[in-house]
Amino acid sequence: MAAAMAELRASELLDEMSGRYRLAPSGRTELERLLAAERAEIDDLALARLYEQFDSPITTLKQLASAWQIRGIELLRTCHGVVAPVRRA
Repeated sequence: MAAAMAELRASELLDEMSGRYRLAPSGRTELERLLAAERAEIDDLALARLYEQFDSPITTLKQLASAWQIRGIELLRTCHGVVAPVRRA
């Protein structure tokens, strides 16, 4: 890892200050170039299908979690009238 960081610093893609690293301006430019090249090779239709396969169960899970939370609140409201707090005298 140290060798890779040193190489990136030597190529002026990475800045280091007090043991912390960040992309140098030239590193950001290179990252943008690499991401653009990667995006250019993506099949948008295939990506949309894969995203739908991923998103559908997640959406269902979110709906179930919301319904459970709402039901839990309603149950608390219903029980609140019959449950008395316990206090020590």
